[in-house]
Amino acid sequence: MRHDRAPDRPYGTPSNPKIYDFAGGRLDDLKALPAPATIRLVDKATLRYALATVQPLLLECSNAERDRAATGHVEVTVRLVGDPEVATVVERADVTGDVTPSIAECMRESLLSIELPASDDDVTVEVHYPYAIGGG
Repeated sequence: MRHDRAPDRPYGTPSNPKIYDFAGGRLDDLKALPAPATIRLVDKATLRYALATVQPLLLECSNAERDRAATGHVEVTVRLVGDPEVATVVERADVTGDVTPSIAECMRESLLSIELPASDDDVTVEVHYPYAIGGG
């Protein structure tokens, strides 16, 4: 039995999550990022890479209903939980901003698909990433 966590916290959920705030970018700016040297660490480079892998799905959600000439902003917040014996997965994904509820749900489902290999440690990470959407 583990004794390094409070009994009311799920396994793999440290009491103080790491929080990463990204400057953001345009949702339609689909630059390929090189894979990080190691993905056993849940750090900013790994998280940026993980978000870049689902960015085409987020863009597809946005383009599904949106007038392509419209502009706005969307902020995604993703909470990942890592377990050294299993994987690092999205526990929660929130989408707020200038999108319809159906676009927000599509984006949320896309963000929930992020999965990283097991981390070297129990880790909880919260990521805030704003995107500009629409317009040219």
